[in-house]
Amino acid sequence: MTRVLFTQLASTGVFIIIIIGFLMRRQPKRHIPIMITAFILDLGLVLFIETGRNAIDQAIKFPSGLLGVHIVLAILTLVLYMWMIFTGYRTYLGQPTKKIHKNLGMIFLACRFSNLIT
Repeated sequence: MTRVLFTQLASTGVFIIIIIGFLMRRQPKRHIPIMITAFILDLGLVLFIETGRNAIDQAIKFPSGLLGVHIVLAILTLVLYMWMIFTGYRTYLGQPTKKIHKNLGMIFLACRFSNLIT
């Protein structure tokens, strides 16, 4: 299996985990560990890609076309992960962030899916 095929399959697998977590959103005892697992796996995938393709160097040069779109989506997805964890934790604690978490979640899903297909 090539490195590129592995990353594509792994990315698809992580997205499936995210969808499962999304479907469990009303069950916090399941939703939270599933989404944290997806984040850890996705972060590991980014590190794996960086070690093989020097992705950060490519991102700094900011290529045009589809790769440029992919890089923007990947960075936005990582930023949204941080916001999702922050607002999700505050929601779990009972603070009034559920609506923000829900809205960011929809944006996150759109970005992560767009990242998957680019």
